[in-house]
Amino acid sequence: MSQTHLPIQIGYVLSGLIAAAILFLGARFWLAPATASAGFGIADSPTLSTGFTAWLSVKGTRDIAACLLVILLMTKGFPRMLGEFMLIASLSPLATW
Repeated sequence: MSQTHLPIQIGYVLSGLIAAAILFLGARFWLAPATASAGFGIADSPTLSTGFTAWLSVKGTRDIAACLLVILLMTKGFPRMLGEFMLIASLSPLATW
């Protein structure tokens, strides 16, 4: 591996780890919504109702879709676009701050 490819390889490894974490979190909202909502940090999480469970399911689906986009960009070999997506996605927590 040449020195010029090292930053790209590091970016792919970090992106893969982040994608795996996002996949885990998204799947958890589908499989164990009560545990996931408490772990997500929703203060005083309401009891699981149909509406709240549906909201958690949508959140899980959104997380899994973001994970799949990261995997797609990695497998198709678009390192610049992957980096740009990861940069923009890293700004999303600011919307909930």
